[in-house]
Amino acid sequence: MLKHIMKNLILPLGLAALTALLPVVSLAAQGPEDGAVSAAENLADPGEQEETEPQEPEGSEEAELPETSEPGGILDSEDVLDPERGEEPVPSPQPGEDLEPDENGFLETEAEVDDSQPMTYAQAVGALKTGTHDTYMSGYSGKLFKPENFITRAEVCQMLYNLLKELPEGGTSSFSDVRKGTDWFEPAVTALCGLGVISGYSDGTFRPNRYITRAEFVKILGRCFPAGEGDVAFSDVPEDHFAYQDIASALAKGWLSGYADGTFKPDNNIKRCEAAKVMNIALERKGDGYAADRDTQEFRDVPKTHWAFLDIAEAADPLNEPDPPPDELPNGIRVGSTVRVNAETGLNIRKAPVDGAVITAVVNGTLLTVTDISQNPWLGVRTASGITGYSHADYLVKYTGGGNTSQTGTLSHSTLSLRQYASALLDVKVDNGVSSMKWVSSNEAVAKVGYAINYNSKEQSAVVYAGGQGTAVLSLRNSSGKELASCTVTVTGPQAVRSAYGEGNIVPLNQEFDLVAVTDTSRDEVRFDITGGPASGSYTSSAYTEESAVSKHGLPTNTVRVFRRTVKFSMAGVYTLRVYSARNGAYDSESCQFTVQVTQAASVTATSNDSRRVSGRMIYQLKDFEGYVAEIEDDNVTSGNPTVGYGKVMHAGEMFYNNMTRTEAFAKLTETVNDDIYAAAAENFRKEYGIRMSQAQFDALVSLAYNCGTGVFSTSRYETPNIILNMVTPPTDCSANKPYSGTLNVTKAKLYAQPDYNSTLLVEVPKGTAVSVTEIKVNRSATKQEVWYKLSYGGKTGWMASGYVKLNGNFTRDLAYADTTSLANEFLQWHRSGGSCTPGLLYRRLAECKIFFFGNYDEGKVDGVETPNYRKNTYKFRYPPCCAHLGK
Repeated sequence: MLKHIMKNLILPLGLAALTALLPVVSLAAQGPEDGAVSAAENLADPGEQEETEPQEPEGSEEAELPETSEPGGILDSEDVLDPERGEEPVPSPQPGEDLEPDENGFLETEAEVDDSQPMTYAQAVGALKTGTHDTYMSGYSGKLFKPENFITRAEVCQMLYNLLKELPEGGTSSFSDVRKGTDWFEPAVTALCGLGVISGYSDGTFRPNRYITRAEFVKILGRCFPAGEGDVAFSDVPEDHFAYQDIASALAKGWLSGYADGTFKPDNNIKRCEAAKVMNIALERKGDGYAADRDTQEFRDVPKTHWAFLDIAEAADPLNEPDPPPDELPNGIRVGSTVRVNAETGLNIRKAPVDGAVITAVVNGTLLTVTDISQNPWLGVRTASGITGYSHADYLVKYTGGGNTSQTGTLSHSTLSLRQYASALLDVKVDNGVSSMKWVSSNEAVAKVGYAINYNSKEQSAVVYAGGQGTAVLSLRNSSGKELASCTVTVTGPQAVRSAYGEGNIVPLNQEFDLVAVTDTSRDEVRFDITGGPASGSYTSSAYTEESAVSKHGLPTNTVRVFRRTVKFSMAGVYTLRVYSARNGAYDSESCQFTVQVTQAASVTATSNDSRRVSGRMIYQLKDFEGYVAEIEDDNVTSGNPTVGYGKVMHAGEMFYNNMTRTEAFAKLTETVNDDIYAAAAENFRKEYGIRMSQAQFDALVSLAYNCGTGVFSTSRYETPNIILNMVTPPTDCSANKPYSGTLNVTKAKLYAQPDYNSTLLVEVPKGTAVSVTEIKVNRSATKQEVWYKLSYGGKTGWMASGYVKLNGNFTRDLAYADTTSLANEFLQWHRSGGSCTPGLLYRRLAECKIFFFGNYDEGKVDGVETPNYRKNTYKFRYPPCCAHLGK
């Protein structure tokens, strides 16, 4: 469940735009082409599609490091990284890698110059050709530019190398991952490193396929152009930021801009189309000759309507590719050949090459006859039914016999029971071509598939909407109209109450708070009845507000009524309430149940053995972390996890209300957290081991579980819970004369000369080592929460953080003695997604650490505060090495 953060805390989760000068392509789903059947959506087809052209949206707070499987196109080489061949880039170092560059790294210091080089770093400034119109970028084979791909270190080197007025002579790469005579980028990397414009890493690698961030890009350009004078007023670019002066210079020169929210987002990756825009401005590309070939669409994936069409036309030319023989293609295909569709998502057949209207769509494995090869790479084809048109040769292979073109499909459910206005997911599995499937309803007024979420070529989730009472059959059909599977949907009347909760979740004694209920628009009154707890009572409300959410998929607008009743309870305890709704004065017998805890006012940081539930402050924090998704969609980090509301993952067959309003989404979040899942998992862990903990600590653990899954409490799978269990009330009589024995039971740990991780590292002690603790030092203040054990190993005596050692004997587990050096560091390790370091996850863990150790909820907020500090490492927690640069 690492997916949640990417939509939130940076929080993370659409690629943040380079606003103003650098608009970013919208990641929103697009509709089918004009004249195309719906089955033609998302098929393997490089043809121009006007309806899917990138737009210029406003900046987004989502997806600082979205996952991608494709690198940017290679410059001046056909030796491209091709995801279809299983070749992938390295978007960030793998777990355990040290991200610190060597002493020449542009991330930290100015490059040291080798005076023996033909040009030095100082001479590199002004060494680029400006004012000309020579191209300096190129595309992929097949006339593709891939404008939305992130640009890599190797590509930036090649781009600048192409612009050098004078090419440096000689030089050999010393990097283990840059091979002379083999790697297309070797001359450029060697030259640019020799000029001090960029450098490698301390482990002897260059990491050519690692993506470049906004800050790194302007840092590199800053070494090639005279510096400009200016200031940086962005909240996320402090004066000690490694690229502060370069960002200031870039802003002053008008190369790029920041965001409307006052941030620059220096850690966001930069796309190929955005890099072209910045370079053209920096190179003063304008006037006569600018984008001289603008009348020609040279790249199939850059239509003239693309926001960066002119900049790409100015910067790049397609790769020169030899023409195929007129009578036969190199792969043996000729007129009359039988070819087989080799595209998992299906293939469009167009009326004409490149941008012709789509005539039909065929599934993977379909056999076609070739009618024309003169337009290669577009081939004229004919289907078995006689339909003729053009498809791209990249997705057609010569057929030599064999291959199964039959199709089968299965559904997760053969029947569904829904309430009116509700939705559910039907999971679909087919042999191939799932995006070309069609859904047909026997009665769309009762139930229909509003849209589908495709995960790959074989799997999707169909979003079923129940519009009216009755029964309807939903049929899954292939592009030929053959039914593969069906589901019978029975729809009954609408729910009397969709959801309800108590504002605050935990409320102080004798303090007013709201009881909240959400219904459809047919209800005119609600009644809250106390059915369990220390007191009784009944409360009615006919006061409501209406909220609406408009569907982007053409489904009916969802409008709800939100009823509130302000109450005050004078006895402490957990209250169970049922809420009923009335229509025209008549109450329905159906109800919705929820609970509220009323407590004596207490410190959120005081530990105790009390039973716990998540606080209202933490639920609001989770709301900010997760981000609001009105209509269910695939998670943009962990595909296959359809998410709606505030991070709620839905499974096939579960009923939910799609196109949620914000109050509905918050009610569902409260219900999810309170139900027997996340809060229950944290409470069971606390109770099982008798851990004294505070409300803030419990809240932080629930947040961690909500984001990463309840498995975080498994002592057999992860080190996190074991470190927590090592936090005990330390003995007060520990000394050299009365040592306490223990075992390093978590991981190898560092032994320091002083009780301070900034002191000299003496030695690393392996896991399983038996130790003898001779002194204990407890540091407790408003900014520090540490417990250190003094012990000896390998002839050296020093200090180790307490969380790594399990003391022998019976001790009270009390998180009043939680140690930041061990436990905060462990929390911060949960920052990777898909094997990559993710800043958004790190900042979410940072917020949880602030809450856990100091009860500081405010510094984890992204919204609703004048100066957001969610990225500020206020308490100097130690970041993992791969994220060390994020704390600067």
